[in-house]
Amino acid sequence: TGDIECYENMNGILIEVTMSEGRTQTVMEVWPIARHLQEFGKKVKNSMCYFIAPSIFADSTRQIEFVKKTEGLFIAPKTIAEFLNHLEESKVLYGTK
Repeated sequence: TGDIECYENMNGILIEVTMSEGRTQTVMEVWPIARHLQEFGKKVKNSMCYFIAPSIFADSTRQIEFVKKTEGLFIAPKTIAEFLNHLEESKVLYGTK
């Protein structure tokens, strides 16, 4: 399961948080997140995931794009600062694809 599950109207949002960076981030985080989101999507039709880390490694971004294209899963990678900014500026948690 994801780290945090949020529900907003008919939308489900997973929040996956890590402190890992670099190659470790890509290897240890992205595939499990995709699995968690796939399972979560069985419960909530409109689902997405925020992947939050101190920095987002370039390979992680590439892997997330691959998951989006091949699995149709919506994972939004954000640094901690970007996510906090999103929370402050947005009226909704559920992001747009």
